[in-house]
Amino acid sequence: RPDLNQGCVLFFRRPDSAILMSEVELYNIDPDATYEASLTAETYTPGPWKKMKGRQLQKPEITIRNRPGSALLRYKRAPISK
Repeated sequence: RPDLNQGCVLFFRRPDSAILMSEVELYNIDPDATYEASLTAETYTPGPWKKMKGRQLQKPEITIRNRPGSALLRYKRAPISK
């Protein structure tokens, strides 16, 4: 949601998948901006929010140990400090 400066990505691992980790590329992320991101995986408990630069967020490495399994990456652009 560029209009809200935030978004989310759902990742799924199929029951027969041998792939444990994958690197994806996210678009419309400002590499020089600061973002807050939260990764929820393996459980329904939301992961902690962590600050990172956009260039780190552009290519996250996602690990899903369970088969089948899923992960949810939520991110939002941090407010600009004055």
